[in-house]
Amino acid sequence: MEGFWTGFCIKSIIDDIIFYFTGDTHKKSSAIKVNSENLLVNGELHFLCNFKAWRNLFTCSKNCINILQHLAHAHGATKDDIDADTAEEIFEQLILKSNNWPIRIQRCMLQKERVCLFLNREDIIASSIKMAVECKMTLGKIKSTGKIFILKYQHDAQSALTTQRLHLIRNVTAKALNLHGHIVLSTGENCTNKYIFTSKSEGLIDEGYKKYVCGIVKNSQTNSKETCFTWEQYIKYKMNQLAELSEHKFIENEKNNAKDFFLHNLANAVIIFELMTVKPSRSVIIGNNNVEDDRNITNTRGASFVLYNTARIAAIIAKYNEKVSRGEYPSLPDIKNVDFSQLQEEEEWELIFNFVFGYSQMINDCLKCEPNFYIYPQVVCLFLLRLCQKFSVYYRKVRILTEGGDHLIPKMVARLYMLHALQVVFENALDILGIKPMMRM
Repeated sequence: MEGFWTGFCIKSIIDDIIFYFTGDTHKKSSAIKVNSENLLVNGELHFLCNFKAWRNLFTCSKNCINILQHLAHAHGATKDDIDADTAEEIFEQLILKSNNWPIRIQRCMLQKERVCLFLNREDIIASSIKMAVECKMTLGKIKSTGKIFILKYQHDAQSALTTQRLHLIRNVTAKALNLHGHIVLSTGENCTNKYIFTSKSEGLIDEGYKKYVCGIVKNSQTNSKETCFTWEQYIKYKMNQLAELSEHKFIENEKNNAKDFFLHNLANAVIIFELMTVKPSRSVIIGNNNVEDDRNITNTRGASFVLYNTARIAAIIAKYNEKVSRGEYPSLPDIKNVDFSQLQEEEEWELIFNFVFGYSQMINDCLKCEPNFYIYPQVVCLFLLRLCQKFSVYYRKVRILTEGGDHLIPKMVARLYMLHALQVVFENALDILGIKPMMRM
């Protein structure tokens, strides 16, 4: 994220607060926590007052027992007891200081043993949507580090599905590294960051490479490595299951080649999700032959549920564009002229804060290069599932395309731009996994 967007993320506000409290940068601190639920009551961030939560960041010469007491002493207070007025003064100073940061704090509230921080919603809503619409495929991407990685995977001679899982993990890792600003090559001599994804903890590998051992794909019936299915056979198996689900009855009137194309893409996505939702070091168990159980996996927790929601968004945008072409709606104005203060629903704030503004944090969390190298594709899967759950609630509650007067247009326009931002997030996150979104389901 170049320019202004570089500092526009959750990590930035946390770093600013910690620097304000301690006078130093602490990149790995976990003293300040991010909330994702019930933001209206709990705020977007919180931290514990107890000094033990801060002991790794600094020491106190006056043996303070909580962070507010320490901050009061740092600003000249002489008494040890922290009353409401003193706490309020500390909060006011923090809020005032945040006016110079990319992300401002709106208010602070003491809740028993923790301080809840409420961020400036208006700033974040407008800037997050503009950031997603402007950045598109580069959303969340960090400027180049110049660091080079070479990745490959080792075929599993016994299991085609295990080999395919290794291939997928390698590809997800390459995309995550690219988003972190690193360079990924297929070959190279003078490179120290060379990793090979393998299912074998023992045995020889190419010189200069480090092993990244991943779990195998196991058959649930035998509880051993799956050795029967090829990748295409497993896709066909999933296609047959998906064809039986009532959710996809609309394709029955399609020509056979269109129906097969749809089911092939959907089955491919379902299997990728199945293999990537599990932490790489763990085995994936497949072979649930019960269609009702598979319905639960694919529609409630899997790729089908995710793709269904991408299709929902695409359908709303397509319907709006169709009405624009018929003269029933005005064209979308320039994003600079949109009144995003129209987005007042709590679900709208949670969608934007957690998934548009929070997208860069997900990118950060799905890969660790130091001190050890780890890839977490399951973080991307969980992010998408949480996004779908939130959006489904919002979709059922709110009618986005409104009828009945020009006074409703500004709210509809703001919501449509929010949908465009969410569409960018969906498509980018799916692209990390190697899944293409669907325009209809």
